[in-house]
Amino acid sequence: MAWELRNGCGPYYTRSIRRGRQVIRQYVGKGLLGEQAAQADVEMRLERDAKQQEETESLALLKSSEGMVIDLYDAVETITRAQLLQAGYHRHNRSEWRKRR
Repeated sequence: MAWELRNGCGPYYTRSIRRGRQVIRQYVGKGLLGEQAAQADVEMRLERDAKQQEETESLALLKSSEGMVIDLYDAVETITRAQLLQAGYHRHNRSEWRKRR
């Protein structure tokens, strides 16, 4: 997104659009139309940045709670293993639990 000066025509606004590997410059306009398009692009960019910041914060929150979930999983697994051993079960080839004969 840029204002350009070419051929002495005065400033006009263009957008860069990616199509596959190629970047294409799209003419938007000059004067009031160009200013409105530039302002709309700035607002869109700000919204996109705010959304990305929000996603980054929520990801950080998830990562911080990951340790608690792992600790809870380990505690539940230990309790379950103790209960099954007490009930007379064993792990066959370290896979499934079976009742001893």
